[in-house]
Amino acid sequence: MESLKDHFAKINTPEKIDFLQPSFLNVVEKSSEKELNALLQNIVLDETENTYVQRLAIERLMDLIFLSELKPRHALSILIDNWDSKDLSLNTLRIKSLYYLYDYEEKEVIKIYEQYLSSEESELVAEAFFHLGLVNMQLGMA
Repeated sequence: MESLKDHFAKINTPEKIDFLQPSFLNVVEKSSEKELNALLQNIVLDETENTYVQRLAIERLMDLIFLSELKPRHALSILIDNWDSKDLSLNTLRIKSLYYLYDYEEKEVIKIYEQYLSSEESELVAEAFFHLGLVNMQLGMA
């Protein structure tokens, strides 16, 4: 049987977008955690992949974390340890996604937000300030 990663590599961009829509959860039921993580990691970290497809993969990754189908460590590995993207929209989504994972890697997430504060892209600076503010508000309320 063909792996998810091999199947995904063979389809064209519109089919990839279709594949990663919310109906993706049907694929989840038939796949192992290892296979899902490998697929999403491959998509997100592939610099030749379409940016919108990468965004959808990050969104599905976070969906699977929230549904407890994947461990938060899988997302942290992708969004912290292996991240190398320079794309503005992907980095903006990274900032937003890391906020949900803050409890698992507090120091690393804060460090990444602080790095974005010195970015030349005002959108990244604004997102980083906003999410740092949310973290500080959360800490203040605790």
